[in-house]
Amino acid sequence: MKIHKNAQLTVKQRQLIQQLYHDGQAKKSELARRFNVNRKTIDRWVRRDSPYDRTSGPKRAIRIITTEYRQAIISHRQEHPTDGPITIAFHLKEEFPVANRGTVQRVLQQEGLTRPVSQGGKKRKG
Repeated sequence: MKIHKNAQLTVKQRQLIQQLYHDGQAKKSELARRFNVNRKTIDRWVRRDSPYDRTSGPKRAIRIITTEYRQAIISHRQEHPTDGPITIAFHLKEEFPVANRGTVQRVLQQEGLTRPVSQGGKKRKG
């Protein structure tokens, strides 16, 4: 397993810190002096279950759109066909605190309820 390039402690040192602390052989301040690191670094490795670095990549949020939320978006759009995703999310926020523009837009696209973009655009004067 790769170790973070700015890591101050090796995996073996981290294991030793965890072992010494949990066995009661050393205090956190003693370990910080011994390994020449900040006390917060010792706190971190004492608290963790594993001596390995955690992933630093993006955490993917689980997107669960309940049937009630989906149906509320669809019914609001049918009752108010001129309301866009921002307005719909605003009106649904009280009943569904997680309501946001992106989710509303996704549901509208999946249901085919988005308005087509006009091809003509604005005419130039001239």
